[in-house]
Amino acid sequence: MLGTATITGIFYGTDGAPVTEADVSIVPKQKYVASSGDAAWVTRAVTGRTDATGAIGVLDGAAFTGGVALAAGQYEMSVSKDDVSHNGVLTVDQDMVAAGSADLQTALGPAPPPILVSAAQAARDKAREWASSPEDVEVEPGLFSARHYAAKASTSGLSAGPGFKIVGAELRHDISTLSRG
Repeated sequence: MLGTATITGIFYGTDGAPVTEADVSIVPKQKYVASSGDAAWVTRAVTGRTDATGAIGVLDGAAFTGGVALAAGQYEMSVSKDDVSHNGVLTVDQDMVAAGSADLQTALGPAPPPILVSAAQAARDKAREWASSPEDVEVEPGLFSARHYAAKASTSGLSAGPGFKIVGAELRHDISTLSRG
């Protein structure tokens, strides 16, 4: 079997407090197949949790087991609670695998600031409003969606000159209005 290191430790947020009862996702940065003896092994994502103290581990049903076994490599780690997600990169090297374990703080590189998931969702929702709010519904004061302007253009009946008429998004030539000279 391919060697792993059990990563244990407490995950701390940017405020220095443990992030407790949070979802943990650990995804390999590179997907590869390694072999040990005659067996092939594929790196895989791990889903875990932090417990009431902030320690990382995995849930098997209702049972919490501290630590996460990982092969050598780099992993994207995300710890999410409520609408805040802390992200970072875990690096498991051969020395950690040889030792069989490593502390989370040693394996986890400097973390970027937490991402407010709700801010990303708000931006997504605003983009949807700009695209599809109904006709005559303001997205912002005095400003309307693309759907509003499309509806106005399709019913405007604007003239494009003698013998031409705008119908929907098409410019049509009306033969009956042409005169022979």
